[in-house]
Amino acid sequence: MCLRNPWGAGESTLDWSDSSLKWKEYSEIAKEVNFTADNDGKFWIEWSDFLNIFDEVQIACKSL
Repeated sequence: MCLRNPWGAGESTLDWSDSSLKWKEYSEIAKEVNFTADNDGKFWIEWSDFLNIFDEVQIACKSL
């Protein structure tokens, strides 16, 4: 799951973070999702980690 920190800085350090070795191990996934290791606030997280960390979701319209 791809998430974005709305303040644009500070990203996950779990599996699939920008520095995770999983991107090299599963390079076909990195290519499929156009992964880049930029400090842009966007980060990937496993569904199981998401469920363990978050208990609420809010969705905002980014653009019309």
